[in-house]
Amino acid sequence: MPRPAPSLLPGSLAVAAPLAVAVLLAVGALPARAQDDAAPLSVHYGFGELDILKVEDRSELLRTADLNGDGLTDLLLSDDSNSRLDLFLQRNQSEAAEAGKEEGADAADVNALPDSARYEHVKLSVDRAVLGLATGDFTGDGRTDIAYVGDPDRLILVVAPEGDTPGSSDWTATAELDRRERRLPDLQSSSGLLAAGDLTGDGRPDLVALGQRVTYLLPGSASGTLEAAIEIRNTSDDLSLAQIADLDGDGLADLSYTALVGDDRVFAARLQEPAPRPRGEAADDVKEEVRNALGPELRFDLKDPRSVTLGEAFPDEPGVEVLAITGATGRLTIRKVRRPKLSDAADGAAEENLAGRKLTQYGFGGRGDRDFAVGDLDGDGLADVVVSDPAGARVILFRQTAAGGLDLGTAYPSLAGISQVRIGDADGDGSGDLFVLSKTEETLGRSVWEDDRLTFPVPVTGVENPVAFALIQPQGANRAGAFAVTRNDRRDYSLGLVGAPEKSIKLDISSDPDRLEVADLDGNGAGDLVLFPGRGKELLAFGIGGDGKPIPMKSEGLGPGETTPGAFFAGFLPPEPEAGDGGENGEPAAPQPDVPTILVARDNLARDLTARAGRTGVTPGSPEAEAGAGNPTLRWSVRDQFNAGEAAAKIAGAVTLDVDDEPGNEVILIDSGVDKLRIYKRDGSQFAAAGEIETGALDYIDAAVADLDGDARDDLLLFGQGRFAVLYAGRTDPELTELANYETDLDRTFLADSFVGDLNGDDKPDVAVLDVRSHYVEILRPTDSDVERALYWKLFEEKNFDGEGGGGLQPREGAIADVTGDGRNDLILLIHDRVLIYPQDDGVGPEEEKSEVGVGTE
Repeated sequence: MPRPAPSLLPGSLAVAAPLAVAVLLAVGALPARAQDDAAPLSVHYGFGELDILKVEDRSELLRTADLNGDGLTDLLLSDDSNSRLDLFLQRNQSEAAEAGKEEGADAADVNALPDSARYEHVKLSVDRAVLGLATGDFTGDGRTDIAYVGDPDRLILVVAPEGDTPGSSDWTATAELDRRERRLPDLQSSSGLLAAGDLTGDGRPDLVALGQRVTYLLPGSASGTLEAAIEIRNTSDDLSLAQIADLDGDGLADLSYTALVGDDRVFAARLQEPAPRPRGEAADDVKEEVRNALGPELRFDLKDPRSVTLGEAFPDEPGVEVLAITGATGRLTIRKVRRPKLSDAADGAAEENLAGRKLTQYGFGGRGDRDFAVGDLDGDGLADVVVSDPAGARVILFRQTAAGGLDLGTAYPSLAGISQVRIGDADGDGSGDLFVLSKTEETLGRSVWEDDRLTFPVPVTGVENPVAFALIQPQGANRAGAFAVTRNDRRDYSLGLVGAPEKSIKLDISSDPDRLEVADLDGNGAGDLVLFPGRGKELLAFGIGGDGKPIPMKSEGLGPGETTPGAFFAGFLPPEPEAGDGGENGEPAAPQPDVPTILVARDNLARDLTARAGRTGVTPGSPEAEAGAGNPTLRWSVRDQFNAGEAAAKIAGAVTLDVDDEPGNEVILIDSGVDKLRIYKRDGSQFAAAGEIETGALDYIDAAVADLDGDARDDLLLFGQGRFAVLYAGRTDPELTELANYETDLDRTFLADSFVGDLNGDDKPDVAVLDVRSHYVEILRPTDSDVERALYWKLFEEKNFDGEGGGGLQPREGAIADVTGDGRNDLILLIHDRVLIYPQDDGVGPEEEKSEVGVGTE
C-alpha cells in the first residue's frame, strides 16, 4: 500500500521565545512503498523519530562532515556565547546503544530532554568570535581539518592528532590539537565569508576568505599547511555568501558570491580557468605541476536574493544549479549558468546578438583619483592594461593572456601619488614603455618590461614639475614623443615637447589641467593635442608643427565646449551610403572607408562632431594661407546627434565599436543614469537604436577601445571607481537561465532558505524550503521542467502577545546529510537552542519490518 499522508504529531519539546510559547512538531515515521503516480507525492516521503541536540541560542554556522575519519557524518557548529566550537561526532550503532544506557535521563522526569545518544559532544575552546567556518583536508594527510575565521582578521586552522586507527582523528584530545594561525587583513564581517573547494584544479581543497578589498585564496597542499594567500582584487568592498561548486558544467569548481553594487546585491561568480599549457605539449607531457586560476568576475541578473544555494536539483544538467529566494518576489527560483551561442538569424541578428551580453569585471580596489592606459607593455603583440594606485605607490598591470582576455593583475612598485599613466614606444624597440607622472614627486618617470617584470621608473630628463603629459607617435615614426604641461610657478604654465624647452609655448590657464590627450581632431591622420583645463572651462586644441612646436587652434562653431576626458572620444563610423548603391553593371558599390568622428557626451545626448582646420584673416587655399598667415582655427560642425529620451538618462560617455559582429561600427552611449549601454547602428542615412546592455552601477570615469582578447576585434573598456569592466565584442557570455520557480500557497510565510538532497531514497534530488515567519518546512520534488510540492509541516506553533514572529526568524540554518549512519539523507535544522534531526525512514511498513537500522527508530 502507498505511504499514507504525513500527520503532524506533537513532540515533547517546548522552546521558549521572547513573548512567545512555542511547541515543536515532528513528522511521524511513515512507511514507504513503490511509487504510485496516481497517489499524492506525500506518500513517498517520511521521517522517523526526531533526534534532538541541545545547543545555544547563539549557535550558528552549521556544518556537516566526517570529522574523525570513521566513515560517519558528524555535525559542527560555532557557539560564541561559550567561546567554543561544538563537535557532535556520530557514534556507530553499538556505541550509541551503550551511551544511551549510561546517559539516559531519569525515566520519572517526564520533562527531561537528554541529548541524542547517537552523538558524542566534543567542545573545542576558541579565543575569538567565529565569523566563518569550513572543513576539509587542507594539510594533505587524508584527514579532515577545521578552519575558522576569528574576529577580526585571523584564519585559524585546527588539526587533530591521529586517532587509534589509520586515517582517523582524535578530536577528544583537545590539549594536543594543532592550531595554526594566519592574519588576513580587512576581512568581511558578513555571512559566508569562508568557503572550501578545489579552485586550483590539483585535486586538493583550497580555502577562500572574502576580504573588503581582496579575496584571499589559500591553496591546500600536501606539505602539512596551507600555502601563502593569493590576493584577488575585489570589484566591490561588500561581498558575502562565498560558495564553491562547478557552475558551468566544465568539471572545474568555480567561486560564487553576492556583491553589493550600488543599491543592489547581485549574484556574481569567478569561473575556474584551466592553466595554459606550453605550446606543442599535451597536458600529460607537462612534468611540473600547473595550477588553474580563477577568472574575472561575471555578474548575473539575480538581484537582492534572501539566500543562494548551489546544488544538483536537475541531475541531467551538467554542474550545479543556483537556487535563490529572491527578495522582490519571495519565490524560489532554480537557475543554471549556461554559455549561449550567438544568433545565426539574418533578420534582427544584431539585436539578438546583443541580448544577454554582459560586462566582465576586473577589480583594483580603493577609491580616489586613478588613471589607466592601454598598450602592449611586454612585447607579445597583445594589448595590456595598466592602472595607477597613487596611495599605494604602485601600478597594477593586467596582462593579456594567450588564452584570450586579461589576467587579474599584478602590482609593481612605482612613484608615489601617480596622477597619470600612458604607454608608448619611446625607444623604438617594438614594445611599449610605461610613463608615469607624479605631482607628489614632481617627476615624469619611465618603466620598461624587463626580466618578466616592470622596472621601477627612471626619471625622464628635460622636464621639470610636470602636471600633465601625452605621448604622440607621428605617422611613419618608430618611436613616440612626450609632450608635457609644466608649471613654472603658481599660475605660469607651459606646453612643449619634453627635452626641447625652446619649442614650448605659454598656456593661458590658472590651475593644473585635468588631462592632456591626443586625438586626430581635423581628420588629417595626424595626432593633435587636446587639453582639458577643468570643469567649467572649454577644451583647448593644439596642432603640432613640423618642428614639433605646439600650435594653438581657436575653435569656431558648435564644438565640444566644456567637457571632460571621459565624455570625449575620437573614433570612426561607417559613412552614409551614397545614392544609387549599384555600380555601372548593377554590382554593389565598393565599400567606402569609415569616416573619423569626435563624439562628445553631455546630459541626455551625444553629438557626432567634425572639425575642419583653417585660418582666419586669409582666404582658404590662398598663398598666404599656405604660407601660414592668419590664425589657426578649427571649424566645428554637428553631423549627427544621439538622444536618450528616457527621463533618468545621463549620458556620461560615448564611443564607437563593432559590437554586433556585423560590418561597421556602432555608436555606444554610456548611460550612467540607468546603468546601460545604449547601442545605435547605421540604418541608411541615420543611426537607429539597436539594443541595450546592462552595466550595473559603475561610477564611470573614462573609456577606451582596444583588442583585449586577441581576436582581432576591438573591445570596450569602461573605467570606474575601484574597478573596470570589459565588453568583449566577439565573445558569448555565460547567462543565468531560469529552469523552474516555486511560489508557496501557504499563508503568512516568508521563505528564507533552501537545501538540496535526496529525502525519500529514490536517488533523485529534493529541495527543502524553510519559512521563517510561520515556521513551515516544504519538501519539493523537481520534475523535468518545474518543481512541485510533495509535503509540508509546521515546525512549531507559538503564541505571541506582541504581534507575529515572536519566535524569531526560525529555523535559521539547515542542511541535508546522512547523520544517522543508515545510508539515507536526513533533514537537519537549527532552531532556537536546538538542532533537530529528522531521520529519513527506511521505507519499510509495519507488516514487513526488518531489523532496526540506526538508533532512535524504535
